[in-house]
Amino acid sequence: MKRRKKYSVKQQSSGKSFAYGLFSSIILSVIVLLLWSIIMSFSSVSDSTIKSVVIVTIVTSIFAGGFVSAKMSKQKGWMIGGFVGVTYLVVLLFMGSAVSTPDITLTAPINLVFGFLVGAIGGVMALNL
Repeated sequence: MKRRKKYSVKQQSSGKSFAYGLFSSIILSVIVLLLWSIIMSFSSVSDSTIKSVVIVTIVTSIFAGGFVSAKMSKQKGWMIGGFVGVTYLVVLLFMGSAVSTPDITLTAPINLVFGFLVGAIGGVMALNL
C-alpha cells in the first residue's frame, strides 16, 4: 500500500517572520505615502489632510505587519504582531529624528502601547482567519 504524503504549510522561524512583517509594514507605508504625495501634487487636496492620512497609513501598516508576521510564524500571533508594531514605531522615530529634532514627549509611550495593540490585533486576526 502506498503512503500518502502529508502536505502542510511550513512554519517559519519567529525571527524571520518578524523581519518579514516589519519590512512589509515599512514598504506599505512608503508606497501609500508616495502615492498620496503624487495625488497631492496633481490635485487640489488641502494640506490639512496630511496628518489624517499619515495616521491611517501608520495604523494600517502596523496591522498589516502584525498580520503578515503572525501568518508566517503560525504561533504567538499577538506577541509577534505587537513587537512588529512597537519596532515599527521605534524605526519611525529614528527615521524622523534623522530628518528633524526628535519629538519625544509623554505621547511616545502611549503611541508605543497603541502600536503594540494594533500589531497584536493584526497577529490575532492572522491566526484566526
